Amino acid sequence: MTFSRSPAFKFYCSYTLSTWADSLWQFTLSFALVAIGGDLQLIAINGLVNGVAVLFFASSVGKWIDETKRITAARTTLTLTNGSVALSAICLIIVQHWDMSQIWNGALRFLLILLAISLSTLSVLTQTGTKIVLTKDWVVVMCNNEKDKLAAMNAWLLRIELAATILSPLKVGLLMTRVSVSAGCLLIAIWTVCSWGVEFWLLNVVYRSVPALAVKKSTDVALEIVHPSSVGLLEPGSTTKLEHNTDVLLIVTNTVPDKNCRGKLGSALRSAITGWLSYYQQSVFPAALSLALLYLTVLDFDGITIGYAFSQGLPADVLALARGVGALMGIIGSVIYPLSRSKIGLVRTGFISFLIELLCLALCILSIWLPGSHFDPIGYFSGSGSLWMADLSITQIMQESIAEHERGVVNGVQSSANRLLSMIKDLLVIALPDPRTFGLLIIISWLSILLGFMSYSVYSRRSRGHNLPFHGLFSTVFCCNASSDERDNSDT
Repeated sequence: MTFSRSPAFKFYCSYTLSTWADSLWQFTLSFALVAIGGDLQLIAINGLVNGVAVLFFASSVGKWIDETKRITAARTTLTLTNGSVALSAICLIIVQHWDMSQIWNGALRFLLILLAISLSTLSVLTQTGTKIVLTKDWVVVMCNNEKDKLAAMNAWLLRIELAATILSPLKVGLLMTRVSVSAGCLLIAIWTVCSWGVEFWLLNVVYRSVPALAVKKSTDVALEIVHPSSVGLLEPGSTTKLEHNTDVLLIVTNTVPDKNCRGKLGSALRSAITGWLSYYQQSVFPAALSLALLYLTVLDFDGITIGYAFSQGLPADVLALARGVGALMGIIGSVIYPLSRSKIGLVRTGFISFLIELLCLALCILSIWLPGSHFDPIGYFSGSGSLWMADLSITQIMQESIAEHERGVVNGVQSSANRLLSMIKDLLVIALPDPRTFGLLIIISWLSILLGFMSYSVYSRRSRGHNLPFHGLFSTVFCCNASSDERDNSDT
């Protein structure tokens, strides 16, 4: 089978359409809200509402994904995402083109803006669900426990995402510059409706081409009960075990929420609490926490970094080029990652990537006390590749370690944790808005990454038994009497 006919190729095509639509929408939405409001207030409100929604409801979305058939979850999240984006874009077009200030004393205009932001928030939640379904579950099943293939697919998905970050804003930005912001919103509405049909078809083809996607393990207990060894002839003493399993099934069945007696809000709250507890109890929790800590930083060239650099006199075209270079370094990191993982191992790749990132971003710390601007693009560019390599390492560690029936809820909580740390960063910027205090934000960001490195080191120590890069050599020199098994373990 040629690659263009393979399920993986169709999966990449579907993810490309989804990622491009998301990048186009986020870029266009910012311009539309500024055009409507005249300042940054609506953007701030939209960002805050999105953050709160992901923080409190992402775990519930993940739990729903765990309890739903894979194809049903993918179709539902895809449809809700594209539909809500299209409707939100239409609302923004109406607000920009028709003067409704005299209708109901401006209440209709306010309601349309509120509806647009609400639909945008829904799209963020469902897009989070789509990414959980595709990148945290489907990919693992499609690779069939082949770790090299999983690393390659993760790297390709990251390249698609970074390429969309570079190229998609250029397309819609040119349209909004030459025509209008409303034209950009119209493009998004048409794009999402058309791409929905193509994505829907591609996912159906992938689902039919990979039979394993139709088999979803619910719980480890259920697996044990239906295991072939459990359905043979009963041996003496096995009745007790069967009764115990039956009791467990009854307990599991009876813990299903009674939707008639309990409110949906209370159920969502319980799901969130259960999800966070499950997240904390994972063996990969230190590594997952280190990933979340990477979001408390102003050194990732997001809107805050761009705004500061612009305030220091850097022109917009230079900033756009700089953002593209940063994404290009990330793509280079995604190319190096599979090679590094195959040569030195997954956990060690993440450890070294974290260390390199810290050393590169230390240049940003040094720039605080040097003459001129606090903005040091060299440190940012040099650390971008290792940042994404660390991200890929932790992602694959979680993919390989989290039980299938918990992938949705744990990754949903991970999305909430990432958003929580990102919101803390936003609050710090609100508290320290003066560009002269940007150096303090750089220090806080570097310390957050240092904490992430320390948290990852805890996981690395538990997983490998050590953190020394040349531990195998030391073991050979100083522990000559060690058994061959011990030496093999020291090289992991």
